This record gives sequence, C-alpha cells and structure tokens, in this order.
Amino acid sequence: MSKKSKARSREEKNPALSAKRRRAMVQYLAIMFSVAIVLVVLSLFITLRNQKATMNDRLNDQKKTSLGLRENAAKLQQKNNAYELLTKAQLDYNAGDMDAFVDDFEELMSISDALTDNGEKLYFELMDVYNAEVGVETTDETQTD
Repeated sequence: MSKKSKARSREEKNPALSAKRRRAMVQYLAIMFSVAIVLVVLSLFITLRNQKATMNDRLNDQKKTSLGLRENAAKLQQKNNAYELLTKAQLDYNAGDMDAFVDDFEELMSISDALTDNGEKLYFELMDVYNAEVGVETTDETQTD
C-alpha cells in the first residue's frame, strides 16, 4: 500500500470513528441531562416536603398561641365582669337600693374568684353587708384579715 492509499483508508476509518464518538457523546450527554433532571425533581420534592413540615409547625404554634390568647381573654372578661358587678353592688349599697345590691351581689358570688387583692377586701366587706341584709350570720371563715 502506498502512502496515498493508507491516508485514504485512515480517512475512511476516521469518519466512522467520529460518528461512533458523536453517538457515544450524545448518549453520554443524554444520560447526564437525565440524571440532572432527576436530581432537580428530587430536590424539588425534598424542598416541598420541608416547607410543608415547616408550615404545619407554624400552624400548630399559631393554634396554641390562639388558644392561649382566647383563654387569657376569657379570664380578663370574667375579671372585668366581676369588678363591674362589685362596683355596681357598692354603688347600689351606697345609694341605699338594697334589692339591687342583693341581686348584684348574688350574681357576683358566682365569679368572685376572679377578684384580686383590693377587690377581695371590698368583696368580703360587702359580703358582711349582704349577710346582714339576707339574715345570715357571719362566721370567721367568710372574713379575712
């Protein structure tokens, strides 16, 4: 074989190798692209799952906070009602309207545990007046020092 025939046979072999290399390169790139897409989708699912868990945790925290706030609001409302009735009973007593005083004081008795220090003192003072008005004798248990 001459130099020219060797060169021709190489050129004939090179395009065939080149086509095989191209096909292998395309397959390699397709596989890499597929792996990259799978990784992106997997990452998306992981992120969505983490966000859902975070949102559930926040929702649970908000529910707990809301429940606590509702309980506090109910306690404050009861305390407000107790002091309102205490004030009303005292005003009725000062005005000499004993029927209204007795009604207000009886209503106050059911929520008197919401009263604090000074409110309790006034409550027990008015209790003595109430007991005297309805004819109940006071005992040491109902009086506090």
